[in-house]
Amino acid sequence: MSARIVLVSTLAAVGCSSSDDEVELADDATPVSSGASTGGGTATPTPTPATTNPTGEGDGDTTSADPSDTTDTGPGIKLDVGLETDGTDTNGATGCEKIDFLFVIDDSGSMRDNQESLVAAFPGFIQAIEEQVAGTDHHIMVVDSDESPAWLCEEFLDGGHCAGTNVQPTDCNGYVCGSIDALDACATTLGGAVVHPVGGYASNMDCGFAPDRRYLTSDDDDIATKFACAATVGISGNGDEFPMTAMVDAVGGPLGAKGACNEGFLRDDAILVVTVVSDDSASMFAPDDDASAGNPQVWFDGLVAAKNDDVDAIAVIGLVPYDDTSCVFENVETERFVDFVELFGDKGVLGSVCAGDYAELFADTIAVIDATCNEFEPAG
Repeated sequence: MSARIVLVSTLAAVGCSSSDDEVELADDATPVSSGASTGGGTATPTPTPATTNPTGEGDGDTTSADPSDTTDTGPGIKLDVGLETDGTDTNGATGCEKIDFLFVIDDSGSMRDNQESLVAAFPGFIQAIEEQVAGTDHHIMVVDSDESPAWLCEEFLDGGHCAGTNVQPTDCNGYVCGSIDALDACATTLGGAVVHPVGGYASNMDCGFAPDRRYLTSDDDDIATKFACAATVGISGNGDEFPMTAMVDAVGGPLGAKGACNEGFLRDDAILVVTVVSDDSASMFAPDDDASAGNPQVWFDGLVAAKNDDVDAIAVIGLVPYDDTSCVFENVETERFVDFVELFGDKGVLGSVCAGDYAELFADTIAVIDATCNEFEPAG
């Protein structure tokens, strides 16, 4: 049964109308077996990461044993299964110690409020993960939905350039024309991890990731602040949105190779938790993007193939046009996105991107992530 979790709220997204809609909980999706084909990709550069700030000391959580109890329960959070130091519980079942979190964030023109909601919900989400899920070794990576983070600024303003007096704060807020040229090629590669967002209402700054990687780890200091910087990808992205293709490319192709943009993020001995935040809806104005022409089975197969065909090692959270669609074009569900999440059965969680507060949905996903972690059997 798929965990179809619905939120009730109101969102005043840029360029979208809002209304209050009452919704009901539902449980009606069916698990689907994994495939092995991969989704479409893009040519992959192998640049040197552009960030310069070093990491700090971490804050991974552990639970101390009672001094009067000589039983060795091992590191990590003590759950009802009683984790042993070798990663197995008392019944012989294996569990995860590592979790890779991939956040796929739409950077099109109507996504400002949605990004703010994600940033606001993240600290509580990661704290709950640290306190309630056994896997405490985390990787956290952000990708956006197109190849050009300042596409709107570059393509439309001032006759095709973002220089001059025609640049408006609402279009290229804080973005310095030509600053994209100072970034490495990963910034303009679909699926390349974001470490320096640029464009309208983006953070427009180096987010302080370690110089040798484009993702955060549980050993980094000030994770919430650095995530907030990276996740504020802005609203100057292409209106032809490809969040699902970016998701597959981020983990399922050459981007993870040695020397490539996302090297080191995806680990064979970790579970993968993917969160997609997008208001993309099938539209005559974007006939070729993921919402209009994408293939849920191809996305599913590509993601599963990236995890060595182990569908049970993946949990997916879809904050997409679903149920409450008050903030999306024509107020309709994006069927392809919903179908993709439902392919993961009870490891797929659906919520409305139009919800003003994502905290409740993320709280409800902890049990799904915990179950995925507890059931994981690392290869070898």
